[in-house]
Amino acid sequence: MNTNPAVTANRILQEQIEIEELTVHLLSELAKRQCVRQRIVKLFQDLRERVVAHFCDEERGGFVEQQVRDNPELAAMCRDLCREHQGLHAELDELLQIAENRPVDNQWWEALENRFHDVSIKLANHEFRENAILQELVDEE
Repeated sequence: MNTNPAVTANRILQEQIEIEELTVHLLSELAKRQCVRQRIVKLFQDLRERVVAHFCDEERGGFVEQQVRDNPELAAMCRDLCREHQGLHAELDELLQIAENRPVDNQWWEALENRFHDVSIKLANHEFRENAILQELVDEE
C-alpha cells in the first residue's frame, strides 16, 4: 500500500466522488418515486458497499492515524471520524432493511426519502471533515 499522503488523499477523494455521485442519483430516484423496489434496493446495496469499502480503506493499516500521530488535534479528529463509521454503516443498513421489507406505498417512499436525506447530510459532513484532515496531510508534505 502506498503511504504517500498525496497518493492516499487522491484515492480517498476519488472514492468520495463516487459515493457522492451515487448518493445524488439515489436522492433523485427517491424524489421521482418511479423506480421499482428492486432498483431502489440495488442502489442502497451499492451505496452501502461503496461506503463500507471506503471506510475500510481509510482505516486499513491506520495510515491517516500514523500520519497525524505527532499532531494531537488531527489525531483526535481522526479518532472521532473513525468512530462515526459504525453509526453511518448502521444507518445505511437500516435504510436497506426499510427498502427491502416494508410495503411499497407513499409511506415507504417518504420514509426512505426523508431518512436518506438525513443520512446523506451526515455522510457529507463526515467527508467534509475528513477532507480537512487529508488537506492538512498533503500541505505538510
